[in-house]
Amino acid sequence: PMTTIAYRDGVLAADTAATAGEAITGQISKVYDGLVWLVAVSGNAEDIPKAIRYVGASDAVKEAIKFSDNFAALVIERATGKVMQFEGAEMFEVRAPFYARGSGRDFALGAMAVGADAEQAVRIACRYDVYSREPVEVVRL
Repeated sequence: PMTTIAYRDGVLAADTAATAGEAITGQISKVYDGLVWLVAVSGNAEDIPKAIRYVGASDAVKEAIKFSDNFAALVIERATGKVMQFEGAEMFEVRAPFYARGSGRDFALGAMAVGADAEQAVRIACRYDVYSREPVEVVRL
């Protein structure tokens, strides 16, 4: 997915580039601050509201929601701080001191490996990843 999402120490950050194929077409919010979850998404824009409904929904509702092939999200549970990777319609826990997703992932991981916070990591990725652009949006636990 063409974006950069990073998480470290209770901070979830993402770029705001909206793309269509190889073109930057504008800006879109990719991070969401919910009462129970923080969510950052990458993939098709039409999957964003589906992901927000999916997180915390009943199994019956989850089964009815279909995502595009390139959809992915990072979900952080507020109460526990548990980090979940969400791909397709599967969620699994991620256990790492920091984590990143998307086309700018390698830049963000490298930045965090040398001490950058999640917001700084996404800003660095925006400098080098052709599919990531500022401004960077941030939500905190």
